[in-house]
Amino acid sequence: MIFNTKSRFIYIIPLLILITKFTLVAADDDDDDIIGELVVDLLVGVAMSICESFVMCKIMMMVAGLISLIIVLMGLCSGEIGCEDICNRRTARRSFTTGIGYGIGRSMR
Repeated sequence: MIFNTKSRFIYIIPLLILITKFTLVAADDDDDDIIGELVVDLLVGVAMSICESFVMCKIMMMVAGLISLIIVLMGLCSGEIGCEDICNRRTARRSFTTGIGYGIGRSMR
C-alpha cells in the first residue's frame, strides 16, 4: 500500500505522542526501570526509521547528530566526560535495543 505524505502524518503523530509519554515516564523513574528503557529505546529506533523517510526530518536528525558528536568530543577533550561514561554495558544495551527498534521500523515500512 502506497501512502501519501498526508496519510503518513496520521500514523506518525500517535507514535510521537507515545514516544513522549514513555520518555516522560522513564525520566520520572529511577535508573532501575529496565523495561521502560527498553520500550523507549525500541520506540526511538522506530521513530528514527520513520523519520528517515522524510527529507527534512532526516536532515534535522543529521544536524542533531553532528552537534551531539561535537559536544561529546569537546567533553572528552576537556575531561568532563570519561571513556568509562561512554563505553559501558548500559550504553551498549541501549544502542543495541535502538538498533533493533530501527530494524523493526524499517521492516514495517
